[in-house]
Amino acid sequence: MLKDVILVWAERAGLLLALRARVAYTRAMRLLILLLPALPALAAAQSKSVDWPVYGGSPDHTHYSTIDQITPANVGKLQVAWTYVTHDEFPGSEMQANPIVVDGVLYATTPKLRVFALDAATGRELWTFDANGGNPPASRFRHRGVVVTGDRVLFTYRNKLWALDKKTGKPIPSFGVDGAVDLREGLGRPAASLSVSASTPGVVFEDMLIIGSTVSETLPGSPGDIRAYDLKTGALRWSLSHTPASGRVRLRDVVARVVQGEWRNERVGRRNRRY
Repeated sequence: MLKDVILVWAERAGLLLALRARVAYTRAMRLLILLLPALPALAAAQSKSVDWPVYGGSPDHTHYSTIDQITPANVGKLQVAWTYVTHDEFPGSEMQANPIVVDGVLYATTPKLRVFALDAATGRELWTFDANGGNPPASRFRHRGVVVTGDRVLFTYRNKLWALDKKTGKPIPSFGVDGAVDLREGLGRPAASLSVSASTPGVVFEDMLIIGSTVSETLPGSPGDIRAYDLKTGALRWSLSHTPASGRVRLRDVVARVVQGEWRNERVGRRNRRY
């Protein structure tokens, strides 16, 4: 009798599993059928794009472009279309900027960290901005470019995060103080005693710029927080820290909560699973 009951429940469990798999498969196929008509249009739109809108080329930073005019068959025949000379080289200088191209305009930084905008088709200079006021640099810069979003160009110079008008290259007064935010502020320590900058462009999420920090590797070091700034005003929206301090989120705590939460949810899910 007990054996028969077990067999019946086993058959029911098997049928239920098969039914669930069938339902999931049917839903997946329906979704695929709905998406199929849009795939050619999406592929065509992607292939026509000649922008390089963010550092690394795309949100996943693959450094890959879908443009197909340059192929293995013709790459050896390429000729220089134009050259832009910054005249900003100096002993020991380097230029690591990844140029950004948006709506036919190229944006980048020079070895002296001047920001410039060019007509991407001709190389003609549209505007340039020097956060150092034309003064000689104290040392070399290792800088990888800018962020272009909406009506503005965001970039870092030393301890300042600047917002420039995308069309004119002039600082946007409503951002921070006269167009700039001091990256040393908001870290819970006297700003004047800190060394904080950022060599790599941040990323845009919703209405915020999320950016990391470059700090000294000697003691006492500055906090290397990951921070989010309001794109319009430059106000600090949140700060993620790996060092303990009152009122600040610690990176290791966030990681620990995520890991523990996933593990706990997995255990609860297994315990509550019934067929």
